[in-house]
Formats: sequence, structure tokens, C-alpha cells
Amino acid sequence: MPGCRRVGCLVLVNGLAVGVVLLVFLLLYPLTKNFSPLRADAFATDAELVPRFRPNLRDEPYLHTKASFDPRYEVLRISTNSAGFRDREHALAKPAETLRVAFVGDSFVFGMDLTDAQTITAVLQAELDRRGGVGGRPVEVLNFGLPGLNFEGMGRVTQLVAAAYHPDVVLYSFISDDVSRTDVIALREWLLPIEPWLRKLPSGLADFVRDDLLVRYKMVRYDLDYRVFTWLPSLYRERIAVVADYLTGLAASGGWKMGVVDYSQFPLARQGFEEYLAAHTVDGQPPFALLTGFDVELNDRNAHPTAECQQKLAPLLADAIAGMLRKP
Repeated sequence: MPGCRRVGCLVLVNGLAVGVVLLVFLLLYPLTKNFSPLRADAFATDAELVPRFRPNLRDEPYLHTKASFDPRYEVLRISTNSAGFRDREHALAKPAETLRVAFVGDSFVFGMDLTDAQTITAVLQAELDRRGGVGGRPVEVLNFGLPGLNFEGMGRVTQLVAAAYHPDVVLYSFISDDVSRTDVIALREWLLPIEPWLRKLPSGLADFVRDDLLVRYKMVRYDLDYRVFTWLPSLYRERIAVVADYLTGLAASGGWKMGVVDYSQFPLARQGFEEYLAAHTVDGQPPFALLTGFDVELNDRNAHPTAECQQKLAPLLADAIAGMLRKP
């Protein structure tokens, strides 16, 4: 009997060890893929992988996470256009003499904790309208903000969606952890192989796997990505350079001017962008505008810009957009 107990203990210990090794493998092995340079064709994927909201929502309640049930958090109500973005309706064909600005980003552009009228694109549109546009031409601002989108995903949204609206300027929001390759698009990619299996499960269990376990795994991966990149500053800067290079190529092929709105106020991020711009300047002209130095105010509920912050930011962005559009 003692021998059996020892064998049982050994089996248990070995089983736990194998389980720990598998867990570490699952968490860390996919992370190593983030260190590889991104290929342009890696973004040319099925448009269905770009997450969107249901089209034509009207004042629908939206909670960002389960933690949003915090009593301090007011239920956010959103409306969407026919393309599934939190914005007014825009025709694909650009009106004559109109200039278009596509703002592509994460929850900062989407407008977490803000009403539809308080989003940065709505406030920026009002500011440009007040000014009479740029050079006497009207300016139309489009919102392509999706909660949970990272810097890499913004390129995919630009290529698959925003480019079809023929923008003259494309702006990208950037916060310090957008260098992670893990975002809502990555989550969708993980789901595709197991969707047939999930459909065989009871709906409650399938929802638990899809909406709880995988979302938690995504957040763990997201946090690990960010920590690794910030532990290795050279890798962080390399990551910025790789994605910025792709976005610059997109801008060149699409014929629009490009700007990065740095919400992060993170020295390492600014250094990465400045190094990239210095290395790619041609005839004194950088490949895109880096808009930084903003006094970004975040709310105490979920660390997103306040309505007051957007009001202060809009005139600065309008000035930057006017300068970009006036350059040859």
C-alpha cells in the first residue's frame, strides 16, 4: 500500500508538472510570434475578421466589461451606421470638393464612457465645421474606432474598410499597449477553428468558453505582450517601426496623408516614433505626422479620455489636419 501511495503521488506530481508546462506553453509560445516582422500580406485577410457592431443600432446599451457594472459607471448607449461603426452615415463615394479624414483607432476613438456627440470624431467634426473646413473646402470626419483594437489591427481596418471611403487623411490613435499583437481580431482568429465544436455544446457552455475563458486568455496575452515589450525597450521600438512601416506603405499606396495621435504620453513610445521618422525622412519631409504633447485627461472609471479632454484636443487636431492638407 505505501508503494501504491508513492506511485499515486508521483503520478499526481508529474501530472501537475505537465499541466504547468502546458499552461506556460499556451501562454508564452504564441507570444513569441509577436517578435517576428509583420508581412504586408498578413493584413490582407478576410473582412469578416474585422469586428464590427450590428449596423443601424439606435441608443443601444453597451457595457465594456463585466466590471462595468461598477455603480460609478453609467451605461453607455451607442448608435451605429450601416457599416457597423459608431458614426453617422457616410456614402462610399466622396462628395465633390469635400476632404475626408478617417480616424482609425481603439476605444479612445470609439469613445468609451462618452455619448455619441462627445466622441473625438464628433467634436472634431463640429470644430472643423465651425472653421468652415480647410481652405474653403468642407471636411468630413469618419469614425473607425473599435474597442480592443491594437495598432496592428488599425492597419487591417484601414486596408479592408476605411480605404474604400477615399480619405485624404488617415489618423491613428495610439496608446502605449497598442504594440501588443493581441486584440479583438486575434480573438476572432482563435475562435474560427473551434466554432464548429462550440456549436455542438449547450449554448450556456459555449458562451462561457467564447465570452469568458477566451476573453480572459486574450487579456492575459495582451498584458504579457505589453510587459515583454516594455521590459525590452529595443523590441518595443522595433515593434513600432515594423507597424509604422506597414501603415506608411498603406498611405503611400492609397494616396492619403497619415498622422499618429499619441495619447500615451509614454516616453518610450514617443522615442520609437521619433526614431522611425528620423530614419525615413526624405528631403526633410517625414512620412507621417506625429501628433503628441497633448494634455490628455482620463476619467477615473476606466482610464479613457473625458469629454473635456476631447473638447481641448479637437482644436489642436483641427490645426494639425489643416497643416497636413495644405502640404503638397
